[in-house]
Amino acid sequence: MCEDWLRVEEAKICDTAHDVVNEQARIAAMCLTNVNWNSHKPWLRLCLAMFEDRAKTALLIRDRVKDRAELDAGVSTERPDTFEEAVASIYNDEAIVLTTDVLPNLHELFSDPMTLRFSEMPGGELTDEEVKSRIGDARAKIIQVTSDVDCFSFVLCP
Repeated sequence: MCEDWLRVEEAKICDTAHDVVNEQARIAAMCLTNVNWNSHKPWLRLCLAMFEDRAKTALLIRDRVKDRAELDAGVSTERPDTFEEAVASIYNDEAIVLTTDVLPNLHELFSDPMTLRFSEMPGGELTDEEVKSRIGDARAKIIQVTSDVDCFSFVLCP
């Protein structure tokens, strides 16, 4: 009886370990598909999603102190979206088609308006944590570019 019980317990542990390995492989594959933003379009869709009214409203109330009802709401549907949740919701919405403005003096890509549909974006849906990460990544790249430009202009113009 003890051997049978041990075999059953060992099978449970093996099944759990296999499930964990499969879940980690699935998460790694999902992360790889979300990493491949190798064109300008998903970045533009993310930026335009940040400028939608719902996202701007969430950004405006981001730092205010919550009242008792909002604290009690916790994770319920009554709780207002955070900025990242609002941006992710807008970005992932199939019904929302975001369009860039025509800015030919900025770059030739902007000489014509671009329509950015979710179905055309690589990587699939974004979570609020991925939005936060992408915004931080973009901020780091902008800081790096602006510091490089400052150093370059300093060298050219003593």
